[in-house]
Amino acid sequence: MIKSYVGDSKVYVFIDDLDRCEVPKAAELMQAINLMISDDSKVYFSLGMDRKVISAGLAAKNEKVVGYLEVEGIEFGYEFIEKFIQLPFKVPRIHADP
Repeated sequence: MIKSYVGDSKVYVFIDDLDRCEVPKAAELMQAINLMISDDSKVYFSLGMDRKVISAGLAAKNEKVVGYLEVEGIEFGYEFIEKFIQLPFKVPRIHADP
């Protein structure tokens, strides 16, 4: 589908504040992005998100499955994200000076 629209060009998709979406929608979007990623893809994603919030949302959305796995709650979400995010950048929190 991408090739029919852009040919051999690359496509860059930037998604920011993913964690501000409603929990089920953010989890669905993460699953859709996961399906769009392939080894020879010309589509590159840059995601801005709070990993903890998205991980919790993925765990909540898949709570029926999580019970059967050897992983607990939010760890399911972290493992899901770790499988396809290749280059994470962790931005430190800002702390006010006392």
